[in-house]
Amino acid sequence: KRCELCDDGFFGDPLGQNGPVRPCRACQCSNNIDPNAVGNCNRENGECLKCIYHTTGFFCDRCKTGFYGNAQALNPADKCKPCSCSPLGTVDQQTSCSQVTGQCQCLPNVAQRDCSACLLGFFNLQSGNGCERCNCNPIGSTSGECDIVTGQCECHPGITGLHCDRCEINFFGFSSSGCKPCDCDLEGSLSGQCKEDGRCDCRPGFVGARCDMCEENYFYNRSVPGCQQCPSCYGLVRDKVNQQRQKLQELQTLIDNLGSGQDTVSDKAFEDRLKEAEKAIMELLEEAQNSK
Repeated sequence: KRCELCDDGFFGDPLGQNGPVRPCRACQCSNNIDPNAVGNCNRENGECLKCIYHTTGFFCDRCKTGFYGNAQALNPADKCKPCSCSPLGTVDQQTSCSQVTGQCQCLPNVAQRDCSACLLGFFNLQSGNGCERCNCNPIGSTSGECDIVTGQCECHPGITGLHCDRCEINFFGFSSSGCKPCDCDLEGSLSGQCKEDGRCDCRPGFVGARCDMCEENYFYNRSVPGCQQCPSCYGLVRDKVNQQRQKLQELQTLIDNLGSGQDTVSDKAFEDRLKEAEKAIMELLEEAQNSK
């Protein structure tokens, strides 16, 4: 009646009833109120009472808890957006975030603004305790990254294991280029798995890295599977041949040592060695002729 109150949307004390006279001024609510609503602010102190766009504060100038952004942006789409923190990756499953950046408080080794992914080289966000390290083998894996759910590393060809730390069955030669197939002969080998050097375990009578050949004095018989031993007379020849091989090896060693050594060799010593070699050759030749 006495014009002692400010109009709706304004605040002050026009007659100084509660202190000094304060003319009525428009409420300052950062454009975060509905202009068609009534009671948007307190008529005495100007506190905003009906903030919209998920804002809060005396002047509707901050985002509500659980929202982030620029409360004073002109475009409503640029104002406060929900934090949307991932409950699996956030400390204590918090739903609030930094009201400015929107960054949620992540568990160890968890990344992204909303804590929804593991850091590179980590997995198992589902644990709710943070992400675990992949621990991929640096030699056997193509990278340090793994499947974000299972933890399976990406392996080089022929390599297996969760961490890519061993060769697949029937493969060998663990290296940064992968493992190679054993390729053991199905008939000649005891199994498809070979040794570290790639040699297969052979059945009796079979030889070769792949066990795909018959050993000396054995022959392949199509009617009977496997390598069959030759008649016993071939064993006598083999024994003689082996003796001659041994003598050949000794002769080779003797020849290799003729001019070796740190000391100067006298003419007589050299001649003695040469005679020794000549004698060995003659014995070997005679042995070979007798064996025929």
